Amino acid sequence: YNLIAFRCIGIVFLAVFLFFVYKFLRERFEVNDVLIMIMFFIGCKHYNESATSILTDMPCACFSMIAIYVLYKMIACENNKQYLYGIIFGICSICAYALRTTGLVLILTLLCIHVVILIGKIIPFVNEQVNKTGLKKVIIGAHIIPYVIFFSGKLVLETALPVAGNDYLK
Repeated sequence: YNLIAFRCIGIVFLAVFLFFVYKFLRERFEVNDVLIMIMFFIGCKHYNESATSILTDMPCACFSMIAIYVLYKMIACENNKQYLYGIIFGICSICAYALRTTGLVLILTLLCIHVVILIGKIIPFVNEQVNKTGLKKVIIGAHIIPYVIFFSGKLVLETALPVAGNDYLK
């Protein structure tokens, strides 16, 4: 195996991760503040070690950050782009889960958002708070797609791949 090639892959995932962190934060903060926050990521010993190792930490973080970015786009969108964002979120979620079981948190986050939306339909105060978040019109089909992709991918992973030794969930 070529360790340098594996390490380069980790560095590419770090670069993509930082790009999506920048895009996510840039929509919320001034550019100088975002650059300072990115510098903290670049200077963080853990991220530098993860980027140059051949572990799954950085690819999982990258897919997770893309999924979070796309999730916020899906929530703030009120047109048919929700379908595209739903597909990308589902794919990124199953990729993150395939790399590390902590990727399950992404689909659980979407589930929590949907539970809060449903509660908001019953309780007016919760509905007011949900509306303050920037949630736009929810297209039901677009919000079901990530679950279908995730659980289909999970089924494929469980049937196609052999069972590994350690798992956080066991």
